Amino acid sequence: MTSHTWHNRQTERSPLLWAFPMVSLFLCARVSAQTPPDLQIRERQVKTLARVLAYDDNLAARAGSRVVLVVLYKAGNPDFEKEATGWFTEFSKLESYKVRGLPFHAVMAPFTSEEALDKATAELKAVALFVCPSLEAATATIKQFSQKHKTTTIGSREEQVTDGLALGVFSLNGKLVVEVNLPASRAEGAKFDSDLLRLAKVIQ
Repeated sequence: MTSHTWHNRQTERSPLLWAFPMVSLFLCARVSAQTPPDLQIRERQVKTLARVLAYDDNLAARAGSRVVLVVLYKAGNPDFEKEATGWFTEFSKLESYKVRGLPFHAVMAPFTSEEALDKATAELKAVALFVCPSLEAATATIKQFSQKHKTTTIGSREEQVTDGLALGVFSLNGKLVVEVNLPASRAEGAKFDSDLLRLAKVIQ
């Protein structure tokens, strides 16, 4: 299996790679022309998110032996679970990659309460939570958990980042835009490199 590494300045922090509109180009070379447009966008979003995580200078210290991302979704609704499965499938495709030299691993978990989330993620030592749509009402609880456990939150909707999740990657007018809520990311223990912050849309 081919292994890819996202952890050094030469391969992942070059300003050329991150110049917007280049963001939408450097990750989409292998997307099939037959792939539906929505799935193409999702694949590019997921790959970009993994690269964004590599800009966190505190990531390795929080991650342990691997970078674990948990896809959270609202329990009890088949439609929500189906969408979460779609995101999880794309994140799972990145398990041949390394983020800052560490293996990447994705899991999927329903959200019911902070206590259940703590139990589900404790052994995994998750460093990132991808928050699916439909969990807007739980944003405050998820933020409380993430700040306590130093886990980076990733929004699937732009308004989630505005409301206090740490970051997101969104498609605007056909281009991918990285958004970072700086106070939220710092409260969760992340320290994003200035190379990323210069190119992202930063919420102060």
